[in-house]
Formats: sequence, C-alpha cells, structure tokens
Amino acid sequence: MTETVRPEPSRLYRWLVLVFVSLAMFGSYYAYDALSPLADVLKQQLGFTDLDIGFLQAIYSFPNIFTVLIGGVIIDRIGLRKALMIFGVLSVIGPALNSPTWARAAYAHWRDPFLIALGFAALSLVGAIVYWFMEVWAEKNYSLGKVSTDKVVFADLWKFGVSYWLIVALCIVFYSAIFPFQTFAVKFFMEAHGTSREFGGFLSSMLTLFAMIATPLFGLWVDRVGKRALLMMFGSMLLIPVYLMMGYTHINLYVPMAMMGVAFSLIPAVMWPSVAYIVDGAKLGTAYGLMTMIQNIGLFGLNLLVGWANSYSHADASNPAGYRLGMWIFSVLGILGVVFAFLLRQRELGPHGHGLETITTTRSAA
Repeated sequence: MTETVRPEPSRLYRWLVLVFVSLAMFGSYYAYDALSPLADVLKQQLGFTDLDIGFLQAIYSFPNIFTVLIGGVIIDRIGLRKALMIFGVLSVIGPALNSPTWARAAYAHWRDPFLIALGFAALSLVGAIVYWFMEVWAEKNYSLGKVSTDKVVFADLWKFGVSYWLIVALCIVFYSAIFPFQTFAVKFFMEAHGTSREFGGFLSSMLTLFAMIATPLFGLWVDRVGKRALLMMFGSMLLIPVYLMMGYTHINLYVPMAMMGVAFSLIPAVMWPSVAYIVDGAKLGTAYGLMTMIQNIGLFGLNLLVGWANSYSHADASNPAGYRLGMWIFSVLGILGVVFAFLLRQRELGPHGHGLETITTTRSAA
C-alpha cells in the first residue's frame, strides 16, 4: 500500500503559528511591565522605598530561576504544545489570585492597572489554545520534522561549550542593564527630568516599540551578513553612554532611549538564535531554559542592587543626582557586555568556532 506523502506546512501557516506563539508570550511581558509606571504611586500611597520596589520586581524573577530550567526540560520531554498550555494557564492564574481579590481596599487607587494586566495575561492563554489546535491539525495534514526522543542528561549542561557560556554571560549583563532600569524608568524620568507620567511611560515604551519594528529587520540583516558576535559587541557598546547621558546631562531623552532601543532590538535578534548554532537541537529547550534561568538570577540581583543604590543615595525629585550610582551600575554592565561579546568573537574566529561570524543565508561556515 502506497503511503500518502504529506506536504510541508505553507509559509502562511508557519507565520500564523509564529503569531499565536508570540501572543502566548505577550501577556506575561505586559504583566511584568505593569509595575514601572506605578513606582512613585507605591512610594506615595504605601510608603515603598526604591529598595522595596526593586524587591517587588525581583520577586517576579526569583521563581523563574528554578522554573525556566525545569520548563526547558519539560519542553524537551512533553513538547511545546502541552508546555505552552501550562504556561498560558499560569500566566492567567498569577494576576487573577493576586491582590485585587484579597486586598481590594489597599488597591483603591492603583488596582485598575493590574486588572488591565490580567486582561493581557488572558491573551497568553488564548494564544496557547489556538496553537494547540493548530499543531494538532498540522500533525494530521502536514509532514513535520521528527521529534527527538533523546533524554536530557543534566551532566550534558557542562558540555555546551565555551561559546554557549559566553552568550549566557552576555545575556545576563545585557538584560540586567535593561529590565531593572525599566523598573525605575518612569519614576526616574519624572523625578530627575521632570517629565509627566504619560511621557515617562512613553519613553520607557520606546524600547518595546523599537523591538517590534527593528528586531525582525535586524534578524533578516544578520542572516545575510553573519558577524553575530561583532554585532553583539556593537549593541553592548551602545548601552555604555546612554545611562551616563541621562544621569549627568539634560539631553533630549529621545536620544539615549533611541540608542537603547537599537541595542534592545539588535542584541536579542542576534543572541537567542545564535544558541541554535552551538547546541544540539535535542538539547535546545534545556539550553534556552538554563540561559533564561541564569538571566533571571541577574534580574533578581540587579533589581535589588539598583533599588538599594537609589535608596542609599536618597534618589528622588529633591535629589536627582541620587540616581547616578544606579546609572553607573548599568553602564558597567554595558562594558561587561562588550568584553563577553569580544571574547565570543575571538572564540568563534578560532578553530573551535561554530560559524557565528561566517554563516549567512548565502554561504556555509568557512
């Protein structure tokens, strides 16, 4: 009996899968960003210090230190469909058993933003559900790649290679220079630069706006030119001056935020796909999980550190210079990013390279 040959998924179908997987991630990112515009409100209404605010944001990262590695293993074991559904359900449960139900009175003035966050988190579940049905349909109608059945051995974590660990190090310092800044960004813009809450929120959102537009464009570009470690070096260099510009000058804030937006678009577009060149496909879920776990260690620590720095320096509207210590911390992280990207480039140009600098859409690794 002749076996029916199934076609591969169409380009349109692949794009639809990408859209709904991205939607599943979108809600959790919105919930994470919901705190920043309320930092000064927490200070005024509940007496929070910057250390308290940093600790509150750090709490978001703390469980991820453990769960993302486990999640990577789960993806390798049970597949993306089931893992994404679990993620979507948790994204909704978190904001929905949260404070608006058990401390309604305390949230009389700033509860609504968190209810909005709940609405966006629900989109994560919608994306996961749609993806579930799309994958089931695809399994019946399309020819899909074989799923690896290799079991993850934790001893393999130490065999990912030097290039992988340099990318992980860059990941830590890069995101630690971005997200903890966003924790205090709106408060910083209001108190150190006299902006309104709305304009401060817009400035902070420029990073997301840049990422929406520029990240896929940078991805297309790097596929054509290679030079991935070199581009990560350039992106890290952009971070060094932006914080000092904001801390010591009254430059138009569009300038440093645009520079940060370019870095925030360029480095992720290059960094995350680079892991796939270095780690065996059967271990990618674990590799990304480990990378994100260590990233969250950095986010947990830096939110606390910058919160402490602001409180120690008495940073507020009456003392804008108090924010400078935190700005120096972020700039040093940019310097470390340049160092790790430089070491990665040296490694990749040597005999143990994986082609990060040479692989393009038009030619193979040299």
